Amino acid sequence: MAGSANRSHSDIEVLQSNSRGKLIVLGAIVAVAGAAYWMSRGGPIGQPEEASSIMIVTQGSYHFRHEMEEYGFKVLEQRADAFVAKAHEVMPELAKDEVDGVAAIMKLADYGGYGYVAFENPATVDFSGIEVEGGIPTFEPHQRFAVISAGDLAFPHHISVTAERSELVPGIDLDLLTALFAQKELKAALTEDPKSGPSTIVLRNTLESAIERVEAIEEAERTVAKILESSRKLLEDEERGEPKPTLLGGLSESVMPFALADGGVLLASRAANFTSRNGLSADLDLEGTWRFTYQPAGGGERQACAGIFGGEHDPHGLRVRFREAPSGDALLIQTGVGAAELFTLDAGAGPCAFTDRGAIPPLARRGDDPGTPHRSGWVARARHEGVDQVDAVVELVQPGDEPPLDLLRSTRLGLGDPVWLDADHLAIVVSYRQAVAGQSLLLLSRSHPGVALEIGPDAIAGSYNVLAVAAVPGSEAAPRLVVSTAGPHSPRLFRVDLPAALPALFDELLADAPPPPESGDVQILTVNPERLTTTPLTEEGSVADPVVSADGRWVAFVVSNLESERDNDYEVGVAPLSGEGGQRLLTRNGLDDHAPVFSGDSKRVIFKTKYPIERTTWTLTTGRALPVE
Repeated sequence: MAGSANRSHSDIEVLQSNSRGKLIVLGAIVAVAGAAYWMSRGGPIGQPEEASSIMIVTQGSYHFRHEMEEYGFKVLEQRADAFVAKAHEVMPELAKDEVDGVAAIMKLADYGGYGYVAFENPATVDFSGIEVEGGIPTFEPHQRFAVISAGDLAFPHHISVTAERSELVPGIDLDLLTALFAQKELKAALTEDPKSGPSTIVLRNTLESAIERVEAIEEAERTVAKILESSRKLLEDEERGEPKPTLLGGLSESVMPFALADGGVLLASRAANFTSRNGLSADLDLEGTWRFTYQPAGGGERQACAGIFGGEHDPHGLRVRFREAPSGDALLIQTGVGAAELFTLDAGAGPCAFTDRGAIPPLARRGDDPGTPHRSGWVARARHEGVDQVDAVVELVQPGDEPPLDLLRSTRLGLGDPVWLDADHLAIVVSYRQAVAGQSLLLLSRSHPGVALEIGPDAIAGSYNVLAVAAVPGSEAAPRLVVSTAGPHSPRLFRVDLPAALPALFDELLADAPPPPESGDVQILTVNPERLTTTPLTEEGSVADPVVSADGRWVAFVVSNLESERDNDYEVGVAPLSGEGGQRLLTRNGLDDHAPVFSGDSKRVIFKTKYPIERTTWTLTTGRALPVE
């Protein structure tokens, strides 16, 4: 390249210019003692070397000169053969006496007044032609540079190497800087000692930017240690609830917890790598690879969960979304645009015994939710299709090429997310597009596609809107639901007892139903409100995200806007499903606690906590756990 050629020419001119004074001295030495003695002597040649003047012997395509000059160094950068050729040109005696390789380059550095020579990839360099204090070391893979003292700073030569790269302070410039500042004169400049001599003070002023860069490594270590300690305090010390939650995962990772039916916890995590350019502020980078580990029910070491993508998954920059069954035995992972993989758990087959059931049919729209999985292998998903006339669709899909099963299709409705009640029935919150009426709850059946049973909001304590629904496990014979509603009251939870088992209820209402609409729109049949039994479960705050324990004793939820709490945030609470005893807070802090689920043995609540990272603009999510009683 023309630029490189011009720079090389300029480098040699600098070398020659810096050496004019030395040439006069060298001429006198040669005249008195002879060229042979001059070339073979072990001491420095000519004027004293400057510790801030360096030669860089490169092997790769990356050039360091510009950065090093910005840091205050005077730099000459070339490949080894170019340096050797120049040494033979300006000092013909070297070629005559067969002084070659590293030995010739070190003579050239002495000739030009350069205090140090940095060799890139020293493991590939032959240093046998020079005398090094302590001998030539064995170079480790991370030691990208070996720096050798020259001229007045040598004899014997002292060699220093790249320090092990800091994970906190990025930049390959530090490969060279840490090797340089391991040399005696430069190392002395790192310390602000008032007793330092004038030359050290001048050197420190000259290389101020380089010194700040090297010192940033220790500053970054202190800064990141403070950040992690701040995070620990937020998650542990500042928690006012008793007992305090157990942290699932570490402070240097983002964690998504999933409570499993076998009592353990699946952790999907990504490493959170902290970096700091100046040692004062910090940044954070999440690794792209997700790692899946299993935390046993009784605690103990995390172990890789090979049943999920072999233990790790790299989505290559695409967003990954997770949807788990509240029962903890099915997990759907969206692995790309419209693509998702279904996994089901055999709780009795050992830790994290997931089976990959395969990919489900892809979604057409980017923003559609991947769906809600069930251990049967079905995935229920709500989506919308069409442009001018938009159809709302609830469909069941499974891995393979089988066409979807439409449970609901309507031009009148807007849809929430479907919830499995059992292997054959689902519930979903809907709104009417052309009506003032609030959101209702629809019950769907795999045995009766195109039919929905409606529970209106006014049937639940005179509410205006149904917000969310959760199934009560093991209540198929006498079905119970937990429903979040809003109305003249803030969002609260109610237990809703249905009048009959769902198959019987569908048969009963269909027996007296009018003919279905000719339009093909879903046929909606109303459940008589007088046949429903409702029991309030909460009285305070705004409640959301209900989930019921496997033993049917407890409901967990997220609650906010509590008058008794000083923090305007989201906490996790529980209440007995019997309706007796009232609600109780599990967490009390200033953080965003959300998405609670019960462990498979119903003894713990597993939830996610989002918290801010000090000195950055980042927030991270981690998993925490608390006993129910």
